[in-house]
Amino acid sequence: LDAAIEGRGFFVSRDAQGSMSYSRVGIFAADNAGNLVDAAGRKVQGYGPTVNGTLGTMGDIKIPTGQIAAKASTAVNFTGNLSADWAPPTNTTFDPAKPDSYNMVKQSVLYDSLGAQHTVSQYFIKGANNSVTVQYGFDGAVPAASKALTFNGQGQLPAATNSGNLTLTPTNGAAPIVFSIDYNGTTQFAGEATSTTNSTDGYASGTYVGVELAADGSVVARYSNEQKQTVGTIALATFGNEGALTATSDTSWQANAASGLALLGTPGAGLAGKLNTGSLEGSNVDITSELVGLMTSQRNYQANSKV
Repeated sequence: LDAAIEGRGFFVSRDAQGSMSYSRVGIFAADNAGNLVDAAGRKVQGYGPTVNGTLGTMGDIKIPTGQIAAKASTAVNFTGNLSADWAPPTNTTFDPAKPDSYNMVKQSVLYDSLGAQHTVSQYFIKGANNSVTVQYGFDGAVPAASKALTFNGQGQLPAATNSGNLTLTPTNGAAPIVFSIDYNGTTQFAGEATSTTNSTDGYASGTYVGVELAADGSVVARYSNEQKQTVGTIALATFGNEGALTATSDTSWQANAASGLALLGTPGAGLAGKLNTGSLEGSNVDITSELVGLMTSQRNYQANSKV
């Protein structure tokens, strides 16, 4: 959670009395109440989660430490090559239990509204000319839906080819899963049959495991289901007259009439500098040059003493 500002700007934090402090020290942590705080224990200020491209309201950044709810699957992306070398199956009566009645089978994982996993099986059956029929089976049941894929002479599918709406009804009390399988990019070339993409947009529920800071100032919570959620964005403040700020400690300042009001924004926007995460700002004093200057002054003093 450490960060240094490359350029102008100050981190903004609020103490227990409600006073705003501005600092370049980017040592942050999460307290036991889930608030993002700085090294002095003050609450770091920022914007809430973005909704429809609009930043949330300004205030304390709260890190949710509980569970993230499951998301039911609505789409499966499948991309691969259905070999043009396939021959129609010798068994013309399709039966999932008989491998000689189809050319290839692929499984995809779906999640219901409770986060439980389900399996959709795609049985690919070579047809006449450039057609392939797909039979869909859910959780090992006999397939009850199918889709015909027709490739052109270049082995390509028409744009936006998908399975149409398919429905899987769980038996654990979860809501029915209504989804479609997108075959965009799937080809029918000679050679080996392959699958390069087989993914879904759903996920199971997960517990909070940690938080990290992104280069754009986003505070990202991580969960055990490999999901990430942006819970806020750190704000940076700039001033028209930074030199007039009132120092409250060696590393903190407060605004006054001479400095002007704080101009708040996100890192890298407007006059605010960018963040360099995983690092801290050090002293801007070059010790080597200062020692050289000290030696020069000493020699000058010695020369004047001799005169």
